[in-house]
Amino acid sequence: MQRDEPIIESRVIGEKNKILPQKSNLKVTLKKLLKSSLYGVLATQYKSQPYTSLLAYAFTGDLRNIIFVTPQTTRKYKLLNNCKRVAFQVDNRGNSPKNIMHIESITATGQANLIKFESPEYKSFVKLLIKRHSYLKEFIESPSCCIFSINVVRYFHVIRFQEVSEWPL
Repeated sequence: MQRDEPIIESRVIGEKNKILPQKSNLKVTLKKLLKSSLYGVLATQYKSQPYTSLLAYAFTGDLRNIIFVTPQTTRKYKLLNNCKRVAFQVDNRGNSPKNIMHIESITATGQANLIKFESPEYKSFVKLLIKRHSYLKEFIESPSCCIFSINVVRYFHVIRFQEVSEWPL
């Protein structure tokens, strides 16, 4: 399996009674969290300098790909062409403002690849984006925009600010 970063052990810090989600339930949890949020944060880098971007996204049912669109004239596009290694983060803080201990977050790590117009997955990825973000149809189909797919290597799921589960693909 290709590694995108050093292995970090997943741990539970705090009360010994707390139980992390079982691996079989983790995929369901990840899907639920990805479905519940329309936007996420993409982390890129250039010359060891981090940079983040808020973006609309879609994802494949097997959770192996997170898809987004960006104009070719953006910093994001240039950074992705210089370094494909990325992280993508989604959380539910907007859904749980009264109790911060209910906030969940996932971070996907992997490589972002430009999806060429001629490629077999291009049309299906565009359909996923338009289905999820119909109000962005013209933007998504614009000739000045490009579709990228993050080929996810692993997900990190965090609950209660300190309990981390890892789901490698």
